[in-house]
Amino acid sequence: TVLHRNVPEAFWVPARAILTRQQSLRLEMCLKQCTECIESSYDGEDGLLLRLARHPRAADDAEHMEACVLALSTELALDQDEAKRRLGRDEKFMQFWSLLRTVEVKSQEEAAIARCLRARSRILADSQRLATQVSNAERGDVSWEAAREALEKVKWYRQLLGDCLGDRGGAAKMEACLKAVAEAWPNVQDVLPPHKQKRAQPQDAGPEPKKRKMGGKGKGGKGKAGKDPKSSEK
Repeated sequence: TVLHRNVPEAFWVPARAILTRQQSLRLEMCLKQCTECIESSYDGEDGLLLRLARHPRAADDAEHMEACVLALSTELALDQDEAKRRLGRDEKFMQFWSLLRTVEVKSQEEAAIARCLRARSRILADSQRLATQVSNAERGDVSWEAAREALEKVKWYRQLLGDCLGDRGGAAKMEACLKAVAEAWPNVQDVLPPHKQKRAQPQDAGPEPKKRKMGGKGKGGKGKAGKDPKSSEK
């Protein structure tokens, strides 16, 4: 699902695997001034290790952050500072956002990360709605952080989230899902879509009587076991 989509991070590469010895020496001298673009480390076996910190044609991470802040603040009627603070406290959002500087602008990777950022923003907005519904139902004060953790456990919600992000409708179903989660609070793991809800069995209904086996009868109602032994002697 879009909730658990992973975007690979930049990985460490031994410098000697891509550079000559002379190039490695020149790069070590330049790394002191270009740490923003390339990260370096040292390994006892592989020597100098390099990792991309910023793509030369990187996506604009600041632009993506501003778009998410504006969307969340508009959705929940929050000031932009509070919206940015909530996004910053969402660990998964920040992990995806930090990857933007390592991918090329207008690439498939940027589009995938942008979708994940929109998903996290939508989760934060729905978390606030869920927290408000639970609190209004006099089930105790619930923070948006607790509501977010609960929503991430609901499979039905995760399925609807992809439909909402893909502009495939589902707004009414999402509202029904949030209402069901609020009613089931705190046992949100039991929330299922309407077509998968188990039918309740009547408590006062006794066990179904066993059917008596009818042995010795054939297709016409009489079998060999039903014949008179005297008639066979004739």
